[in-house]
This record gives sequence, structure tokens and C-alpha cells, in this order.
Amino acid sequence: MSAAPFSRRALVVANPRASRFADAGALALERLAETLVIAATLETDSVTDLAERARAEQADCIVVAGGDGTLSRLLSELVASDVPIGIIPLGTANDLARTLGVPLDIDVAVRIISDGLITRIDLGTANDILFANAASVGLAAEVAARMSKAEKVKLGVLSYPLALLRAWKAARPLRVEIMTDEMTWREEVIQLAVGNGRYHGGGLMVAEEASITDGQLNVYGVVPRSRWSLATVLPALRFGRHRRNRALTTFSASQVEVRTSRSVPVNVDGEIRTTTPVTFTVRPGALPIFAPLAGGQSSDCGEKNAATDAARS
Repeated sequence: MSAAPFSRRALVVANPRASRFADAGALALERLAETLVIAATLETDSVTDLAERARAEQADCIVVAGGDGTLSRLLSELVASDVPIGIIPLGTANDLARTLGVPLDIDVAVRIISDGLITRIDLGTANDILFANAASVGLAAEVAARMSKAEKVKLGVLSYPLALLRAWKAARPLRVEIMTDEMTWREEVIQLAVGNGRYHGGGLMVAEEASITDGQLNVYGVVPRSRWSLATVLPALRFGRHRRNRALTTFSASQVEVRTSRSVPVNVDGEIRTTTPVTFTVRPGALPIFAPLAGGQSSDCGEKNAATDAARS
């Protein structure tokens, strides 16, 4: 049964190449049209000047139907739009949705947008490239390089551990020097991750206490102490047992500078976007987003929409 359109006016950006789009994309667009006033629907390949388009369409929110990579590529434009962002998680890992508590269920994800609860989340930067979840060097960058699009579509989130296993066999220790305002750390690692959100890599936890609203970056390094200790790292990251694992070193900071013994690629939200040396920073509260997070602010979009509707009439 169709519901009457909700008063919120949305610009929808859809990624037809997202791994779940073939199965759930049509339903997502249908449910959005039943619930919101759709100003326009754009495909990611045709998106240019998204912030300006949102203003031209008088959209008071932007809904992204895609995965983490889709969101990451649009972050600069989404921030510039200065309107709340909704997520319909149609990607492989959907780590940002997981962090925010937005489920894969299309109806529930749409309801979260229509409920209008807004939380302002932090964003990280890696050499001024914005990211929502995490950036990393070492093993995760190898995983990104070894994972094919076809494998992600076919296997979904299971493609991550398979690519991780292939990358693990080829991993070489990397000497890093990390500098923050409070410390300098030098060590050999096979993985270094700098997280803004709580999850990355298909559900691996960045830190036990990680939050996307605390104005901090969480860092972990995987130190290759022994074969046995390395075998325990993946379960520790999956279940948030970082402090109890001898192969993991963790800390937090608002700015992190990383230098490496050789220039290596940096994986930014699942894609290779820059190389070391790299400086990481955090932008607190940079993006307003619809999410059922504790501490969120109730949206005043209802009042804004009423005023906008009156002006349009």
C-alpha cells in the first residue's frame, strides 16, 4: 500500500554499480518515492556540481543509494550542500551504515530518513581527501588492490576475508614513523589504520571505544611479532578486543602524520586515493546525516518544509 509522500524534498543519487543495487535498487527507489518528495534522481556517473544541483532543486536533503565508495567519492559535494544526508546501504561492506546503525533493510533505512533524526558526524582527511570510515596503509591497501568488482558483487562481504588472505601471504613489513601532538612512534607494521568511524573492511572494528562523533581519530598498528599472534588479529578486530592482543598497538589523536620507509599507497574508504607520506586530520561535526544514533538532534525539517511549501505555493 502506497503512503502519502512525506514533505521532505530529496535529491537522490543512485549508484547502479553498487553490489546490492541489482537486487534492491529498484525497491529502494520505489520506497523513497512513496515516502519523500523526489526533486530528481541522478546516477553517480552523471553527478556534477551536486551541491549546486541540490540548491537549484530546492532539496532539503540528499539521499545516497549506494555503498561506502559511493559516499566517499561524494563527500566534498555532500559537505558543500549543507543539507542532511540519507543513506540507503546498497554496497558490499556498508561500514558507515553499520557505524550509524542504519540496517540493510530498505524499509527501515527509508523510515530513518523520514523520521528526521539528524546527527552531525566527524569526517577524516588523508592529505586533504575526505573519508568517513578509515584510511590505511599496508595490508588493507593490498586488499583494495586485489579485490575485483565482480568478486564483490558475487560474494558480497565475504569477498573481504578472501582478499585479505591473498594479501596476507604477500604482505611485507613496513617501517613507519607516526607523529601526533603528544608522541612519536616508530615500528615495523604490516597494517596501519586510521579510523574516523567505528568500522572498516567489512565490519572490522577500528577501536573498542571508536565513535564517529568524538572529534578523534583512532589508530591501530599490526606489529608482526609471531605467526600465532598475527593469526589472532582478525578475531580481535572483528570483536573489538584490541587491548588484549599483543600484536595490536592502539592510540587516538586529532592529527596524525605518517611517514614510511618506502612510499606506499593509502587506502581511503576502500579505494587507493593517495600515497605516503600522509597527514590525517579530523573535521568534527562536518556532515549532518539521518541516523538513529544516541545523542542525535531532532530535525527541524518539518518547520523548514512547511515554510518552503508555503513559499512555493
